[in-house]
Amino acid sequence: MNGFVGTANRFFARAQFNARRRGRLYREFASLQRSGMHRGEALDLMWQVASHDGGRPSEPVAIILADARNGIRNGLSLAQSFKFWIPKDDFMLIGAIEDHDAFADYLEAWCDLISERQGVRGDAVAALAYPVMLLALAYGLLVYLDLKIVPALSDLLPRQQWSGYAAWLDWACAFASGNAVAVAAFSACLPPLTAFLLPRWSRSGRAAADRLPVFSLYRAYSGIAFLQCMGALMSGGFPAAEAIARIRGSASPYVGHRLDLIRANLLNGCNLGEAMQLTGTGWPDPELALSLRILSQSPEFPTHLQRTTKDWRRLIGERTGRVFGTLRTLAFLAVFGVISGVILAMYEIQGQIASGLH
Repeated sequence: MNGFVGTANRFFARAQFNARRRGRLYREFASLQRSGMHRGEALDLMWQVASHDGGRPSEPVAIILADARNGIRNGLSLAQSFKFWIPKDDFMLIGAIEDHDAFADYLEAWCDLISERQGVRGDAVAALAYPVMLLALAYGLLVYLDLKIVPALSDLLPRQQWSGYAAWLDWACAFASGNAVAVAAFSACLPPLTAFLLPRWSRSGRAAADRLPVFSLYRAYSGIAFLQCMGALMSGGFPAAEAIARIRGSASPYVGHRLDLIRANLLNGCNLGEAMQLTGTGWPDPELALSLRILSQSPEFPTHLQRTTKDWRRLIGERTGRVFGTLRTLAFLAVFGVISGVILAMYEIQGQIASGLH
């Protein structure tokens, strides 16, 4: 029974360890590191506070910190100690920077990115909710017409005699009603399927999928995580190829495949920008690769890389706003078209019924 309770507590703790809690924990840890405290001591103090001086060891953050400090005591690295609890991007970055002299500064910068990324995700969800609601409204209208209105009208004038917009309405309503179950199932499966594919789908067809709104957002922020790791490692003296080899072990399948392609080009004598451009994946961004191709010639490239990454983060927010604004407009036009078609069809059916009565 205790084993089941412990497993359940770990499951719920992991589920509740969201971006906001991770960011707060990372900032607290960075603050203690700046004060000169050893990592094990820092985790002990944080656990003591999170567990209310040991009185509530089942608190989600307390469970996580207890596991992490046990990992440190058993000789694991910081990243390995948190591996079970954090996303792949966090694991990749912490693994890259944990031995860096400026570890606390890079961890703070990562917290800023986590906060920024959550804001963009929230904006994206809100932006997508509006067009999805509009399209669902239009689809529901067609299903309702097929179930309630079209049968009543067909009693006055058989469907086979409908023409023009009336015939289109007959087809559209029948199609919507006939595929309602399939559309509902697809809509329910799409979010979890997308979440599953984002870090795992890496090869055939992914470059095309990365042009879609949600996939392009993941492409951008996975690229930012990679570049922040590269900036930290290269500023510490690692050549680009060695930095990628260090990052590769903690990367997701999606990022890992792209790192393999970039590293192969680096080993063939390309600089980082050229290596990213020659992969043909467009990851993380073709324009960024062109810029890095120039900046790679500078002896201060790690500094330029960090600055360019920060500028690119702002650009992503602007692009995201434009993309989702376009989606809202397209959804509005689609719904407007459906409603206009229904109104025109109703007028046409009325005229055809009147003609048939005469």
